[in-house]
Amino acid sequence: MLFNGILGKRQFVKNDGSVLDRLNKAYNQIKYVESYGESSQFKGQGSFQALVRYQNEGSSMEREAIGDLSTTPLWITNDGFECKMCMISFVGLSEKIIDYYEEAEACAVHDVNAHQ
Repeated sequence: MLFNGILGKRQFVKNDGSVLDRLNKAYNQIKYVESYGESSQFKGQGSFQALVRYQNEGSSMEREAIGDLSTTPLWITNDGFECKMCMISFVGLSEKIIDYYEEAEACAVHDVNAHQ
């Protein structure tokens, strides 16, 4: 959001699949954590019992289904962060952090008097 203001443009387009778009989706999942359990398709059924029944019925566990059963809107895997809406790999996130670090460093060492 800070770079949006500084640069005067959006850093991603909604649903473009970029790291920032996925990070925004994960942020929104966390932002509304108080209503998370109310939106679950298994509301009031008890997560563990619903998970056992779901697995016994032979259904595959997709991220969306895990999100419905989870007691938390965001979880950590071996590859990154996941929520019901998306997955953000550690590699992708670290690359974006490095990009912003390099942009910030370039701004910090830029001599504004050199162009006058």
